[in-house]
Order: sequence, then structure tokens, then C-alpha cells
Amino acid sequence: RELSYLYISGNKSLKDISTLIHIKSMEYGVSISYSPLLKDLRGLDSLTMAGMLVLHNNPSLVDISQLSQLDSIERVVNIGDNDSLTNLRGLEGIRSVDALFISNHKQLTDISQLYNLQLIRRQLSIVNNEVLNSLEGLGSIDAQAPENLTIQDCPELSLCHVPIVCSFLETSTRANIYRNKEGCQSAQEILDQCMTTSTTEVNQEGLQIFPNPTTGILNLNGVALQNWAIFDTAGKRWEVPQQGQQLDCSALPQGLYILQVDTGKEIISQKILKQ
Repeated sequence: RELSYLYISGNKSLKDISTLIHIKSMEYGVSISYSPLLKDLRGLDSLTMAGMLVLHNNPSLVDISQLSQLDSIERVVNIGDNDSLTNLRGLEGIRSVDALFISNHKQLTDISQLYNLQLIRRQLSIVNNEVLNSLEGLGSIDAQAPENLTIQDCPELSLCHVPIVCSFLETSTRANIYRNKEGCQSAQEILDQCMTTSTTEVNQEGLQIFPNPTTGILNLNGVALQNWAIFDTAGKRWEVPQQGQQLDCSALPQGLYILQVDTGKEIISQKILKQ
């Protein structure tokens, strides 16, 4: 079934939108706002295309994973003021948008689910997200930069040198970047990190991991690779083939993972991005 536009706003008693389960397409988009009791988006499980996606001022909204079939948004993604939202799981299929706004969240810590984004045409805006500390996973490794960029008022945000941001800063001066944590306090600070980042990552315990991001084979040096495990951001353990000091991650779905290596003295955890 198709629906031109879904607009829900100011419904103080709404808890359930599951009756929308058969809708696959919304030409003009979805806008859900000011619905204080809505906790998830069950009912949008079949949605594959929407002109835009707006989720605003839904203080109980904690789960948007029901949007996992959504792979086409033509215009704007605007997610803001959802006090209970901690991640963007459900948006893994999004590949291009006209503009992306993520703002005013109290508990949002993870936006790595946007790893498939290849193109943001007009605007990327990350504003006033109180505990967000990293943009890791935002955009694919070859993502095209937007026309305008704003990263501000995120007091814990210290990792901003992801490819989509680096690409923008290398070609444009139209960036509004301020009042973030050290590492993301200015365009020049981020650009300096973009210029010095290599494909080999060395953590403080001496473990070398390369290339990271990876499309397949992951090489590890500095620590004997005997007891190890790979988990996704949902906590699921994934099995991958090992050959000596190499892990074959080819079969892993694209996304952010945590590699844990037990050295016998300590457990080292390292983020891995599979492209």
C-alpha cells in the first residue's frame, strides 16, 4: 500500500501505530512529533520509501529499528529532541538524503548506523547532542561531502575526522564548528586530524590494526591473536575465519563492530568499521 503523507503531532495518548504495518511507500514523507507516550515505530516495519523523515519531540521514543526496510529518503531526515533515543538503529539502509539534521538529544551516543550514507546533498547538521562523543561510522568511506556543515554544542564530541567531514573541510570553508570537545572544536582542528590519520590504527596497548576501515582482510600486529571475539553494536557475536594474524571480515555486513582481544593480562577492545 501507498500513502502520500503521514503526519502525527500533539497526540498525548498515542502509544501504538502498528495499524500502519502494510504501508510500504509515503511519497511526501513521515512526520511524528510531540507524542510523549510513543516508545517505538512498530507499524512502519514495511516502509521502504519516504520523501522525508521527521522524528521530533517524542520524549519516550527509544527504538526506531522498525525502519530497517527504509532505503530511500529523497529529501530531509530530521531527528531531534527525542530524550530517550540512544542510537539510530533502523537507518542502516539510508544511502542519500538532501539534508540530515540530528539535534537536541540527551542520551544519543551512537550514530554509526548511518554508515551506508554516500551522499548528503545540501546540509549536515549535528547540534546540541549532550553525550554524543564520536561521529565514527557516519557516512561511507567514499561519501560525497554536503554543501554546508554544522557541528556545534556537543560537549562530549571529540572524534569528528570521518571521511564525509574530512572531504568537506578539504574543499570548503563554509563550516560552523564550535563548542564541542577538544578534537572537534574547530574546522582546523578536525582538518589537522584528517591529514594525519592513516589506515593503520595503533592503540595504547601496542595492538596494530590495518586497514581500518576494512572491506575484507583485517591484519593485527603487536599482540598474539589467540583469544578474541567480534561483536556488533547490538552485542551479537560474529564468527569470522582466522589465518595467523589475519581475520577475514569479508562476510560481515557493513557496519561498526567491536574487536576484543584477550592477551592473558587484559582485554583490549577496538572499534572496527566494515565497509
